[in-house]
Amino acid sequence: MKNYLFLLAKFSIQLCVLISLPLRNQNKSCQAIFPILILVCILTNFFTVYGQESSGIIQPALSSTPQREYTVGAGDTLFIVVWGEDSLSGVVYVGPDGTISMPQPMGILNVSGLTVAQIQDLLTRRLSEYLKNPRVTVSIRAFEGFPVHIIGQVKAPTYYKVIDNTTLQELITSAGGTTELADLKHIRLFRTDEEGKIQEMEIDFSLFVKQNDLSANPTLEENDVVFIPRINRAERAKSMVAVLGSIGKPGTYELEESLPLLDVLALAGGLTPLADLRKIWLLEPTPNSYAPKEISLADYLTGKDLNANPIVSQGSAIFVETTQLPEKPTFPVNVVGQVQRPGSYQVTEKTRLADVLFMAGGFSPGAEIDKVTVIHNTPPKGTATKSHEAVGERSEPKAEDVGERSEALHEVSAERSEAVHEVTAERSEHSPKSVEVDVTKYLKIGDMESNPPVFEGDTIIVSLNDKAKMIPTIHTIFSPSITISVIGEVRKPDTYDLSQTTTFWEAIIIAGGPTTDADLERAMLIQGVEGGQNRIDVDLEKVLTEGLFSLMPTLKSGDTIFIPKQKEVGVWKQIVSVARDVSTIGIAVLIILGRRSY
Repeated sequence: MKNYLFLLAKFSIQLCVLISLPLRNQNKSCQAIFPILILVCILTNFFTVYGQESSGIIQPALSSTPQREYTVGAGDTLFIVVWGEDSLSGVVYVGPDGTISMPQPMGILNVSGLTVAQIQDLLTRRLSEYLKNPRVTVSIRAFEGFPVHIIGQVKAPTYYKVIDNTTLQELITSAGGTTELADLKHIRLFRTDEEGKIQEMEIDFSLFVKQNDLSANPTLEENDVVFIPRINRAERAKSMVAVLGSIGKPGTYELEESLPLLDVLALAGGLTPLADLRKIWLLEPTPNSYAPKEISLADYLTGKDLNANPIVSQGSAIFVETTQLPEKPTFPVNVVGQVQRPGSYQVTEKTRLADVLFMAGGFSPGAEIDKVTVIHNTPPKGTATKSHEAVGERSEPKAEDVGERSEALHEVSAERSEAVHEVTAERSEHSPKSVEVDVTKYLKIGDMESNPPVFEGDTIIVSLNDKAKMIPTIHTIFSPSITISVIGEVRKPDTYDLSQTTTFWEAIIIAGGPTTDADLERAMLIQGVEGGQNRIDVDLEKVLTEGLFSLMPTLKSGDTIFIPKQKEVGVWKQIVSVARDVSTIGIAVLIILGRRSY
């Protein structure tokens, strides 16, 4: 109270000063009082500040009660900025299990129950394994709403925070959708009323799915519990139809109602090119078994029999036979030398060299794959060498040896018959032909001339060369020796078993090669060392454009190759650029929220 009276007096004196300003030049008494009023104003301002400091008026933080810091939960939104690393920055959402999904190499992180500072520390520690002195900024937008619980036949049953007017369908979607065994006709909703009593409601959700009946999609209230039961297998089987045989997607399908045969086949992905349209079996259920019925769908399609597209009822089975094609003739080809499984293999006329090498298990260590020898042993059809057989009108038809320059007719004339009117003979000089093939051209650039067709009786020889370098794309499939993980911007990120001689770039190619968003200038190799990890930066752009292969490190078992994403101009790059120049994270958050609504 004393402070308020003091402030009121101060205000009155200052008001008098303002009023006397225009009068001081007109009235002598005002001129005398004016300096006194100015002095009083200065003193009151001094004592006001002093009084506030001594009474604690301007120090509310000292007397305020500290509040509990907010912890992250499911549904929250995190704004993460890794300074200088745009590909690692962005907006992430806390999932129902309390985890966030970050770009590799961080991956999935559990942040449930952590404060913003703790999350920031967690990310900093994780990134320290891959980056030097990483700077991470984290801000949060808490999810406002009320809790509901969904259990039973959904893919992610748990508690969820939802906002007002959230419907049952939206909750099911948040839970990942229903499983195949969900009974949508008997969903139960448990709700607690104001008196604490639990009310149970049964909902036929299939009415909303099939007919858009909004009464079957109620809005949820705080602490609702939704239970989706499991459908009875026997009941489910009655509504299913099995489609098997030469079909695009063989399996079982649920029918809401009976459908024509063509519609059911379309539901199962349609017929394959080898399907026999004249032999389709429809097995209809009977009390104790199935009644088979053979159908010629070709007759229906050609208009010969319009009844050949019968109605398929629930519980039926359909089997589509495959057209019997004549077997392709095969012939033997021999593979010897530095392959995993040398031997003789049966092939067809469309088989090529690489196919046979694959049948033989691929190259073994030390194989000289740039000089594979193919020996063609089979002579051309319709030829013979060094002998002729005389047939027809001859006194004694038989085969006889002939000389190098003998004429066939001379041989026949030795025992000529008067009935001889025409004599034919064929002769061909043939010797095995050897061809040397550089298979590496086919493996690297797809040169089909380096993957020629093989013929009956061919022999493939893979020589040994102690100094040869093995091609991992063939060899490592069959002779693994080190384990390498390739992650980030590659087409097939995974862990691979590779040859010990596999290079850094070859491992990336085995993983499908870099994506279009890959930043090859900032590739890195992460190696485990005693007491931690060692990071090696690799500029693949220089390796590929300037041929500086010495920049590629040697791989060891357990290494991880990480290809980051290219820096791109986007909202997050602008955010990071602006955030570098601001003094507080609060301003950065305002920029984020102003740039984009989430």
